[in-house]
Amino acid sequence: MLKDRNKSAIVLLAVLSAFLFLYFSALSGSLRQIALYFLMFIGLFFGINWPETALVANGLGTVLLVSTVHPLVVVSLISQMLLFIVCIMIPFYYDRITKLERSNYVHYCQPLKDREALLVKKSSDFEQERQDLETEIERINQIYVMGRELVEYTDITVVIDNLQRLLLGRPGMKAVAIFLRENNAWACAYCSRKDEQQKWSDWLQSKKNITPREHRFHVIDSPDFANGEKSIYWPVWLERQLLAAIILTCDAGYAERYCAEGEIFILQIALGLRRTKLFAEVQERSRNDGLTGLYLRRYFLERLFSEIQRAKRYSMGFSLMMLDIDLFKRVNDTFGHLAGDGVLKAIAAVLKERVRPGDLICRYGGEEFMILTPLPNPVDSINAAEAMRKAVEVATFTSGAQAIRITVSIGIAHYPKDGATPEDILSSVDKALYYSKAHGRNLVTNFRNIK
Repeated sequence: MLKDRNKSAIVLLAVLSAFLFLYFSALSGSLRQIALYFLMFIGLFFGINWPETALVANGLGTVLLVSTVHPLVVVSLISQMLLFIVCIMIPFYYDRITKLERSNYVHYCQPLKDREALLVKKSSDFEQERQDLETEIERINQIYVMGRELVEYTDITVVIDNLQRLLLGRPGMKAVAIFLRENNAWACAYCSRKDEQQKWSDWLQSKKNITPREHRFHVIDSPDFANGEKSIYWPVWLERQLLAAIILTCDAGYAERYCAEGEIFILQIALGLRRTKLFAEVQERSRNDGLTGLYLRRYFLERLFSEIQRAKRYSMGFSLMMLDIDLFKRVNDTFGHLAGDGVLKAIAAVLKERVRPGDLICRYGGEEFMILTPLPNPVDSINAAEAMRKAVEVATFTSGAQAIRITVSIGIAHYPKDGATPEDILSSVDKALYYSKAHGRNLVTNFRNIK
């Protein structure tokens, strides 16, 4: 504000000087007078930045004024002298005011400016802290979403697959190993570095005291095979039961972060694993026979339909075997139903030993069993059926101290020649079994050989 006033005063004096210059020039017409006012203007113009210029210019002007024999009245002469004196003082006054303003600014405004800079820095720090908090919240939300996805699955293989995929996708993550604990033993469900699978398994087995205090979240003192990388141990506990163990290998800068994340994430992993385990138990009870452990008829028929669809798609075939225990009612009547249950379990065990990997075996009825085998060659399936028949024939079943001899009759049908639909293939194999029972029992009959 003060600087603006000074400028206004300078402009006003410049206008006044110009008026006087024109006035006296008109009276005198003297070149000296013109030079006098020219020096005055130079002093005012340059004196704003260099006050000494005003002193020199106006000093020269004063010399010209004194040396000039001027016809003007004394009043005019005095007014010009005063004008010169004022013009000399203006630049020095302006310089003094400028220095005073600068001093006042330093004294009063600089602390405010420093305070402003401090507030700006604090504001920037708060903004950075807010962004860090938002990032942390977003990271926790991501963990929550990942955990929620795991809880939605009911298949343990799907849970493990999604879990390893989510963990390996985290920043700085190098490797993941997941072990499930069943019957007080560790089983590897997934290990991204196959060469470390057995080593981590041995490391877990070395932890003798399986307690919450022993199994806690912590950064592992990296074993020799970890190559200096940081490893984090996540125990999966639920209701004081150890369900699994997850070992993460990551960059050193992420170790503490993932150790802390485990505390948030692990409950949802535990719930996901427990859910799959309970679902598997319920599913097994719903599709497996409680006595023999074989699949039930309903599940077998579902699988039969699926196998027919697959065989159609790939132009393949399969064989169906139907077995029936010969004279099983006599066993129940003679030795009792408990003995009959023992015979059923024993025969189921014999059949499970003889079937190949990929074969589907079920308890189809009371004393009937069904086997679906993907053997495309009918001769191979007939030989397999004969081997099963002979294995049952030579086996000895006991009830207390008494030995029980059992035989089975078997019928065989082949898809698609003996039936292209579930109903047709089941009808064919049933007819083949009936033929075996009607022609002496303890016999294998191929549907194509029925006359």
